Amino acid sequence: MELEARVDPDAAEPEGFQDPLEGTHYRALRRLGKGAMGEVFEAEHRGLERLVVVKLLHRKLVGNADLVARMVVESKAPAKLDSPFLVKVTDSGLTKDGRPYYVMERLDGRTLQDELREAVALPVPDAIAIARQLLLGLSVVHEAGLVHRDVKPANVFCSRT
Repeated sequence: MELEARVDPDAAEPEGFQDPLEGTHYRALRRLGKGAMGEVFEAEHRGLERLVVVKLLHRKLVGNADLVARMVVESKAPAKLDSPFLVKVTDSGLTKDGRPYYVMERLDGRTLQDELREAVALPVPDAIAIARQLLLGLSVVHEAGLVHRDVKPANVFCSRT
């Protein structure tokens, strides 16, 4: 239920960009966003040449054991969930400098926030469909005893697939 808009797979960070995923199976292509806890990157699996999205804890937070543990839980719990309305978590690990990360499938589409910025108003059937799918995804999360603590339009992804 989150991610980023479609991008050119050949796009890369500007010169001088240091790959924060160096030493992992993944190569960061570009940063998609950042929040209070971490950064999100479009990345490529080095061996499979497959595009993915990687969420990585901020470097400055690595010394905070509670946040590191929270990031590990944040990656493991959703990996066990299966719903067409939830993004798939496919891998997790630590970078060379001890930053926990997890890997999600790369979706094609846009965030609900982006959709709402462009639309004067969503047609009622579209709004109902989005709300229904969001609630179906959240019901799977809640049935597993989890709580999504950041439900907002920027974290709801409208996939084209």
